[in-house]
Amino acid sequence: MTINWTKVNIKKEEWENGSTYLYDVPYVLVTDDNEQYCNNDGSWTAKNTEIYVDKGKKTLVIALGDSWTHGEGAEEINHRKHRWEVKDRVEIPYGSKVARILNADYWVFSRPGQSNSGIFTGLYRILNNIPVGRYDDIKVIIQMTDCNRDRLDLLSSDHKLHDLWNKKQDIHISEWFNQYDEIFLDDIVAELEKHRDLPLDIVIFKNFNNFVTKKQYPFKLLDICWLQYNAFYMGLNLAPSYAMAPNFYEKIINRNIINNIDKDWINQDLDKWEKCADFLKLNSEVSQGDHPTKFAHGLWALHLIETTGWARPYHTD
Repeated sequence: MTINWTKVNIKKEEWENGSTYLYDVPYVLVTDDNEQYCNNDGSWTAKNTEIYVDKGKKTLVIALGDSWTHGEGAEEINHRKHRWEVKDRVEIPYGSKVARILNADYWVFSRPGQSNSGIFTGLYRILNNIPVGRYDDIKVIIQMTDCNRDRLDLLSSDHKLHDLWNKKQDIHISEWFNQYDEIFLDDIVAELEKHRDLPLDIVIFKNFNNFVTKKQYPFKLLDICWLQYNAFYMGLNLAPSYAMAPNFYEKIINRNIINNIDKDWINQDLDKWEKCADFLKLNSEVSQGDHPTKFAHGLWALHLIETTGWARPYHTD
């Protein structure tokens, strides 16, 4: 799929000084002609969802995700208020902060309400559109989101999510989450085989939950989700839930796809979810409207840099 870019000029007079990532960039490429694989009720309208900043560098940072990667939580970015200026969409979220630290070009694709199938489909399209030899190093940051957002009607008939959501299994509910994660993670392994000619370095994290899989993969899975990391910063040891929203369990039970549902386990997970929801409401330094603040984006960018070993932001020697 060829990408239909629109050139958007960047006005230098909009900046107070030369410290911004976009200061020396005359224009960026923008498109909204991309994957929207989510159960959209019409309130998730967004623009400037995909942006490519070409600074002529030999390193590229790619960031993909939903509203957390999009920058929701900052006053300047709010899809319900139609706030999505290009300069804010680039400067505020964590992805461009990582790109700035690494002195890299930047490619971001994020939609409020996006599903994991949309995120990964977008990733594969992007990889197919990167010219071989253009970059010496490509850092890919993937944010996984709610497992309850995927649009099965938009996926190919042979996609493994169909069986996961429709085929009855004699497993514990926790194993369902494990299988869900591994469908996407195994697909990346297969995709990497197609792109051996690209110098890819991939890190994957979740915003609300932790990974369940025990498999070893040729890319990095962060062992702490963004929500839990924010809680640690605030001095709290917060145990994330398996599900990102309570209606997931209603859907699982109604579809009757798991034998012998462990309702006690589900209630315990819902208790964890309530504590996570309370944290988001009560800690305005790192959370605003259930999303990361601008400060939290900077904090997460530094965590990514340190955890991946991509750079040492605190050292100049």
